[in-house]
Amino acid sequence: MSKKRKWDDDYVRYWFTCTTEVDGTQRPQCVLCNSIFSNADLRPSKLSDHFNRQHGGVGGHDLNSLKHTPAPSDQSETLKAFGVASHEDALLQASYQFAYLCAKEKNPHTIAEKLVKPCALEIAQIVLGPDAQKKLQQVPLSDDVIHSRIDEMSQDILQQVLEDIQASPLKVGIQLAETTDMGDCSQLMAFVRYIKEREIIEEFLFCEPLQLTMKGKDVFNLFRDFFLKHKIAFDVCGSVCTDGASSMLGANSEFVACVKKEAPHIVITHCLLNPHELVTKTLPTKLREALFTVVRVINFIKGRAPNHRLFQAFFEEIGIEYSVLLFHTEMRWLSRGQILTHIFEMYEEINQFLHHQSSNLVDGFENKEFKVHLAYLADLFKHLNELSASMQRTGMNTVSAR
Repeated sequence: MSKKRKWDDDYVRYWFTCTTEVDGTQRPQCVLCNSIFSNADLRPSKLSDHFNRQHGGVGGHDLNSLKHTPAPSDQSETLKAFGVASHEDALLQASYQFAYLCAKEKNPHTIAEKLVKPCALEIAQIVLGPDAQKKLQQVPLSDDVIHSRIDEMSQDILQQVLEDIQASPLKVGIQLAETTDMGDCSQLMAFVRYIKEREIIEEFLFCEPLQLTMKGKDVFNLFRDFFLKHKIAFDVCGSVCTDGASSMLGANSEFVACVKKEAPHIVITHCLLNPHELVTKTLPTKLREALFTVVRVINFIKGRAPNHRLFQAFFEEIGIEYSVLLFHTEMRWLSRGQILTHIFEMYEEINQFLHHQSSNLVDGFENKEFKVHLAYLADLFKHLNELSASMQRTGMNTVSAR
């Protein structure tokens, strides 16, 4: 891990000031153009190079002259009073706007510096001319800048949500979900529902990793620490809905018991979808065998490249467009609804293909009892999919979802 550089007051000679991140990292900011650089650029050679290249005509390289020079933000406020936005404000706004879109589309931060900005510069030069290209060149879109912009916007949104929670006329409700991602990192996500100006607002609250274990006490400590860190009393919370994980359902030492001990007034509920998910993992024997038959058919078709190519060619030959099969994923139980629906809709065509390939799966697939079970499973999981989708709509609750 590279060593972090520290600010020196002597750097004001190059018309720079110091900005400090949430984690304590110091970064130089030019007071003439508002550009913010990375901690690695916190060295005289880098600062001097920027000053000479970008602001070579400015005189008075000392602290006294710096103090008497109006800050760009002061100048911009004066212009705003007359309804005019300064050039620096436009550059800053463009930088924030791109960072917002980058985060919204879940793109890597480097896409701005490596792809978007070079393309925009080329387009500006061809369509608008070199003057527009020079203006666009000044928009700060480096990896560090985009990362900083996203962090700042995230902190601002969180602060607004926290203020709304404390100003809510009624107690708020919190939904907790504990999950483990592909990197074996266990995370606790929280969503909050509160009243603002007579409207029900639903917002994402936080997502924090569970460092070591996933016990109910660890989940509770993480949940409580967030409230303590942001100086929010448990009194504002009226209910907590969990995802039904075992670490949250303990009667004595787990999450529910810890919450009841700390704040007895909080009502504990459990996610409506959790019992449905458990049911799908304990299907009756005949339905489970029907599902396994579907999985074996899919693996026969898509697990072997020659069969998959022949399957696509077979559908083209009989004049049917729809020839896409989805792989079954045990971890994502909602995917079963789409898989079973696809198989049922293409039942006759798939049966013909299995006959054509002389597959040993034909006998089980064309069994009448299997087809009845397939239709039942397709309807069952389609209903669960619709229930899950309906619960994701804004303003949904247990009564309306049922």
